Amino acid sequence: MGALLDGNPANNFLKRALAFNPGGVLTGARRITIAGTFAYILTDKALVVVDLDNPLAPKLPRPSAHRIWMIRAGLQFSSGMRLWWTATG
Repeated sequence: MGALLDGNPANNFLKRALAFNPGGVLTGARRITIAGTFAYILTDKALVVVDLDNPLAPKLPRPSAHRIWMIRAGLQFSSGMRLWWTATG
C-alpha cells in the first residue's frame, strides 16, 4: 500500500487477489463496516458477517460462533422514516 502514499500516480496499481461471494449471499451489497477482523456487510436481503482474520481466505462464521458486543445500526427508508437500534450481547 506504500505505493499509494508516495504521491506518484504512475505506480498506483492494485490487483484483485480473489472474489468472495459464496452462494450469492453478498449479492446486492450496499454498505460495509469493518470492526476488528470482521466485516459487516449490508445487502438487499440481510446483514452478513464475514470473518477476515485471513484476508485471502475469508469465511462466513457460524451464527453461534460470533458474538457482537455492541452494534448500533440504522435504516432510512425512501419514505424518510428512520429506524435505529442498539444491541449488546
